[in-house]
Amino acid sequence: MSTSSLLLDRLAPTGLAVRPMVAVVSGPIGTGKSTRLLDIAARDRRIGGVVSPQEEATRWFRDLRDLAAVPMDASAEAPESAVQLVGRFRFRASAFRWAAVRLEDALADERLSTIVLDEVGPLELRGLGFAPWLSGWIADHAPRLLLVVRDSAVEHVAERFGFTPDLRRL
Repeated sequence: MSTSSLLLDRLAPTGLAVRPMVAVVSGPIGTGKSTRLLDIAARDRRIGGVVSPQEEATRWFRDLRDLAAVPMDASAEAPESAVQLVGRFRFRASAFRWAAVRLEDALADERLSTIVLDEVGPLELRGLGFAPWLSGWIADHAPRLLLVVRDSAVEHVAERFGFTPDLRRL
């Protein structure tokens, strides 16, 4: 038996797990992160994923590859079963499912080097939004992911979803 395997055998019982490193873009709300990502993706076809810009009074999920979009906001008349709530905001659950399908398609496309998910925050910390898919995406695709996370939530999101944030600037 080699010396290196003896060393590894001794180190294994520590129980320390290496967390995947995930690129994170962070900044205050309304500072143009989504808009900047749209601009960058328009120039680099190796970037895919979904951004959530606000256009006029509506927030959208917009696919970076074909610019298809669905509104995120739920009307006051929408049944509670179709809505995800965070604070005073009401989001359409179907919009998150649409965005998750778009993200799955982007993750399956080997030509894409970077997959953007905008935004991970309070909704996911409550187990809603992208939470049902996020741990799997991180486990399977961490080197290709770029998450947009609010400044105040970076540590909480990293802890909840088990990754080490690699903070990036746009």
